[in-house]
Amino acid sequence: MINHIAITALAALLMASPCLAGGLEEISAYGYGGYFSWQEYTNAGSRVVRESGPIFGAGAAARVDLLQRSLILHGKAELFGTVVDYAGQTQASSDPAENNRPADSDTRYFGGKIEGDLGWRFAFSGGSLEPFFGIGYRTWLRDIASSTATTETGRRFAVGSATEYWDTIYTRYGLKGELPFGNETALFLEAGAKYPLYTRNRAEDTSAGDVTLEPRSDWSAFAELGIRHKAFRPALFYEGFRFRRSPVEQRGIYQIHQPQSNSDIVGISFAYSFH
Repeated sequence: MINHIAITALAALLMASPCLAGGLEEISAYGYGGYFSWQEYTNAGSRVVRESGPIFGAGAAARVDLLQRSLILHGKAELFGTVVDYAGQTQASSDPAENNRPADSDTRYFGGKIEGDLGWRFAFSGGSLEPFFGIGYRTWLRDIASSTATTETGRRFAVGSATEYWDTIYTRYGLKGELPFGNETALFLEAGAKYPLYTRNRAEDTSAGDVTLEPRSDWSAFAELGIRHKAFRPALFYEGFRFRRSPVEQRGIYQIHQPQSNSDIVGISFAYSFH
């Protein structure tokens, strides 16, 4: 995981270097807090895992004019983390009485992401609109703590921990817009959809040992709405990820797969512009 964060930080520096050379329109730092949920489903659509709780993050963003205030490059780098409640069920036990039993625990998340968007800005007297496309990379640790559960007869038993390292590369497609109110205030928005090109989940210390799973891709949405006043920029935002069920990995007597998984974040961000 440390290597992944180092890669994220290095990519952010590489992204920032051409911005400092010229054409820089804005560079800003931001932080956010929000509500996070992770849910997993069976093939029949029944939910088997729900994780939820607060999430916090911080990052930096830059906007660069590449051509005549029309061709615009946007870059962002971010770190995030949280500890949330886990409500799921046991699985893959050698004792049938200990399978599919409700289990509660905590899950720790820590990760980072980088994104780059390229758009064409159409300016008009009442503001601007900018269709864009981009690419992003997101990596995170998902660490479920050990706990206990009970069989139907009331016998308590230990439930082991689970550690997963996730990576996804995804495309972004959307629209940015800005509507000024006076000289120092503007309403801004961003909305669109994203689609993973590749996703990997490296699950460690499962019943079958270490397993690498590759969840299939699905479309998800993102959106942001806020107000820019002088150097300050508060906003509301939403970010989702959708992953379909992975192919099954056969390890001895075990068949391991990543279920359909949904991630959602709704939050409030505060940014400050330095340029």
